[in-house]
Amino acid sequence: MKKEIKEGAFIYCSKDNAPYNLMGVITEDGLNLFLKLIRDCFLFEGVSAEFREVYDVTTSLIMYNETEFKNLKFKLEFKLTENNSEKVCI
Repeated sequence: MKKEIKEGAFIYCSKDNAPYNLMGVITEDGLNLFLKLIRDCFLFEGVSAEFREVYDVTTSLIMYNETEFKNLKFKLEFKLTENNSEKVCI
């Protein structure tokens, strides 16, 4: 059963200045999920990264809402989907 997400932390990733792609949404406290989404972005874009690098990107993203590593850009937005045209379902 799909559930519409109304609020959360939206994680985006971009490679080589391409438009950002939504990698996932975190709707509850979950550092493990956050790390997994960042790691998935590396894998999806074909960029190798060690756990320490994934961790560093994750903490930088939490602190600054945007960060870059190698040829990847990451963006974090906290938002409500009701105020957005973007609808996300899980």
